[in-house]
Amino acid sequence: MVGNFRKTPYRLQTVYTLTANLDDDDDDDDDDLFLVHLKKCYNFFGGHSASSCTIYLIEMVDFIKNVPPAQLKKMLNKQKKARRKAELEKAQAVAAQEKRDHKAKQTPANEENEFQAQDELVPEKLERVDNPLEQAVKFLKPLQQLAGSRIETHLMAFEIYFRKDKLLLMLQSIKRAFRIDPKNVELHSCLVRFALKLVTLKKQMEPATESPVLTVIEQQMEPILRGRSADQINKEFLAENSNSLPALFEAARMMYILDESKQEEAVKLTTSLEPHITDVDLQICTKIYTALRNNEFGSVEKLADDYKERCHKKFKYATIFTPAEEEDSESMKMSNENKYKFDGLAGRRSENFHECFQEMSVCN
Repeated sequence: MVGNFRKTPYRLQTVYTLTANLDDDDDDDDDDLFLVHLKKCYNFFGGHSASSCTIYLIEMVDFIKNVPPAQLKKMLNKQKKARRKAELEKAQAVAAQEKRDHKAKQTPANEENEFQAQDELVPEKLERVDNPLEQAVKFLKPLQQLAGSRIETHLMAFEIYFRKDKLLLMLQSIKRAFRIDPKNVELHSCLVRFALKLVTLKKQMEPATESPVLTVIEQQMEPILRGRSADQINKEFLAENSNSLPALFEAARMMYILDESKQEEAVKLTTSLEPHITDVDLQICTKIYTALRNNEFGSVEKLADDYKERCHKKFKYATIFTPAEEEDSESMKMSNENKYKFDGLAGRRSENFHECFQEMSVCN
């Protein structure tokens, strides 16, 4: 039995504690540990015999005489550290629980319901948020980090910051986009609008005052603008891209923004479908037609209808360009076809039922 005791680490630690206490009676922590281990030893034997504990401890003294004192002290220190760590963790857990309970008592029921309502994903609320630009920035940040090499990221960033009126962030977006593709047609509209905004801000300022922000922006934009005005930039771009429909569309938009009196010329440019015009596809034609309908060139309903008719001849199966009368006739045709299909199906079912009824009559 004693041999089994000697192989058990728990019992060995008990004797270590006893021996350390015999060597150092002034250490109160060691005395406490000794009492704890002695109590555990007593409980191990069922609490029926104090002599069992005494026999156990005496038998183990001979075994621990061969253990160096330094090792005994090391193990004792390890025990004390483990006990203090356990007590600290327990105290922290109790404090955290008390904090949670206190917070739960202070939180009213209506606030809890409000928090739950915010977590619900309601499509209508997500579609019509109170701060759309702030929500757009939340989507923009990951794109800037993960898709910074795509010019679409920086073009979208400019559109957001242009609406938020953030000059330095607009400058950042333009420089990044220009570094990727300086000939991009959508970047052209960003350059023109930004140059126009700088001119407008200068006019609003007093002659004697200087804005450090505008000074920095002008210095940074000099390699891109090269001293040109917004109107000059647009004219040069139009001359260089006179045969590309996407470029004509952006140039026409900027022409109308710079001078609304040129509405007719701008609409004529963007709605041209001449044979020499390149890059004519359904996507850009849809974009132009949507811009006309949204009054981006002013009120041009008749011109929009005329453009829709010409696009319908070019893209016969595009529903966006289908005339209203054809839409009505097509819907009637589809409803009639569905009616014929239903009637035919009903007729076949009637015939099958009649045949089955005759067979049942013969069998009877």
